[in-house]
Amino acid sequence: MIDKTVVEELDIQQYLGTWYEIARYDHSFERGLVGVTAEYSMRDDGKIRVINSGYKNSLDGEFSQAEGKAKIPNPEKAPAKLKILQTNMAAHNKKYHKEAPYTAQVYNIASGPNSGNIIWQMGPMMLSHNDSRPGEGGHDEDWRDNVMPYIKKIQTIEYWTQDDKLTNMEAISAEQAGFPILYIRFFELSDDHDYTMRSVFKQASETAKAMNIPWGLYYNAFLQGDIGRHVATVNFYKNWTDLDSPNKWKETYEGLYGENTWDNFIDTVNGTFKNQWDEIWVYNKAMSGD
Repeated sequence: MIDKTVVEELDIQQYLGTWYEIARYDHSFERGLVGVTAEYSMRDDGKIRVINSGYKNSLDGEFSQAEGKAKIPNPEKAPAKLKILQTNMAAHNKKYHKEAPYTAQVYNIASGPNSGNIIWQMGPMMLSHNDSRPGEGGHDEDWRDNVMPYIKKIQTIEYWTQDDKLTNMEAISAEQAGFPILYIRFFELSDDHDYTMRSVFKQASETAKAMNIPWGLYYNAFLQGDIGRHVATVNFYKNWTDLDSPNKWKETYEGLYGENTWDNFIDTVNGTFKNQWDEIWVYNKAMSGD
């Protein structure tokens, strides 16, 4: 039997450097690799850089390397229990979520009330695809054993549907990964205002199409109670610099609907929704498994 007791004291400086594997617990990101090493070094932010390397099937095989970060979550009680979320989630996504419709993307929330959290997103897919989602071949066990132990809290699980008629994705000529920054505005609908919501988003859609910008409209598929988050619009950006570009929504809207109509439109929006807030999501290429 293997003793998994965590040591009570750890001199992290003695832990740093290159370690050569002589035995292992089963991890998805090391399967099929030989000549495995793990290199630990300090980062400027006080966390630990982890580089796992090895060769596929034999020492003459293809070289494989994954970089992650680790931290000591509770230095007083468990100084040696390093949490390596990035490496494990990247390996999971790479193995189980690279084929449509089950492709996975990870985003860091960079602004708004949920900043500092991450989003794990699968799709686009139909609800019926859940009947045949990845579950065999160790998927559930890998998520349970190698990802969930390093997740502090799952805030919510939601299903969102795209309004295909009003969404303008024709402006995205390449894959969505070419637009790694999402500007998302969430809306909480006021009571008995469904009729004005449709009108508001129809006009917003026509304005986005007139500007030829990628713009998406999404509805939360299931009731959320007091959480809100009924509807969301998404603007897609290639980089942060694009967010500094002049906002032409008012100019374009009034070009379509007439001079001095913008203020009335904003009044309708504010009457239709009782709460609104923005979040910036930034695509995490490493954790997505790219």
